[in-house]
Amino acid sequence: MDTSKIEFRSHPITESIPNSVVFDFDLNDVTSDSIYIQQFWDETKTIKINAEQKQATGIYYYPGYFRAKLLVDGTIIKENDLFIKSNGWLATIDYEPIPKYFKSIDNLSLPLQGISEITESEKPLTSTFHYVDDLKELSGDNFRLKTTIKNSYNDKWAVCQNATIIIVGTKSAHMIPFAITGCSSDMGIMMSDVFLSGKEHDLSSLSIDLSKLTDIEIEVINKQITVYADSKKLFSSAYNESIGRIVGLRYRFLGAGEVSQMTLSNLSESEIIINKSF
Repeated sequence: MDTSKIEFRSHPITESIPNSVVFDFDLNDVTSDSIYIQQFWDETKTIKINAEQKQATGIYYYPGYFRAKLLVDGTIIKENDLFIKSNGWLATIDYEPIPKYFKSIDNLSLPLQGISEITESEKPLTSTFHYVDDLKELSGDNFRLKTTIKNSYNDKWAVCQNATIIIVGTKSAHMIPFAITGCSSDMGIMMSDVFLSGKEHDLSSLSIDLSKLTDIEIEVINKQITVYADSKKLFSSAYNESIGRIVGLRYRFLGAGEVSQMTLSNLSESEIIINKSF
């Protein structure tokens, strides 16, 4: 198979969320009956296509930087990057398969309607604040994020006060989890290509009380992550593969949470990229 003759492109049809994306492709002489487009990292989010097809569409319910893959017989033949911005801060209650949106929010806390839905739900719900945009040439391997967060709902299934801060890169991501003492077994920390499960590693140092506003600092210097809470060092570890440029942040809470401020700095240039109070 001459992959140089295979074409694979994509473009979103709108600037809002949700967003349908058009994939244009020319498979040339491919004859396989196992051809798929994988929309992003989740291997279950695929679109089956046939060898004669020239176009397909997929829907994206969240903003982000996605690397779509064209697979033939299980092998990645081509990749195409897709950048879907959030247009400011976006809040979601993460229902499956379609989230509920709260757009153009000024404060990073859910409105009363959203809190009520979460409180009344008999099943676990997560909520997320998203910010995805062009953040200049901000390296995901040399930055500092200072932020203040709180868990707003810790009843029933949200007793562990789980919260995760996600730094979205063009190649990968960092996912830093927090929970109360006693719940660390269910946590997992992702540092680009390195994932540590709380089932196999002691992550209890990331156990903090988020029932009150807590100052969090995540510092990455030359692929070494260090995490602080209220100026106390909690965790430090290294990873290998760059996450690329930072293009977004997510704050995810099991239940609901709030963010009162954040400062994102480029350590390579000693430059503050975002400095915001909510």
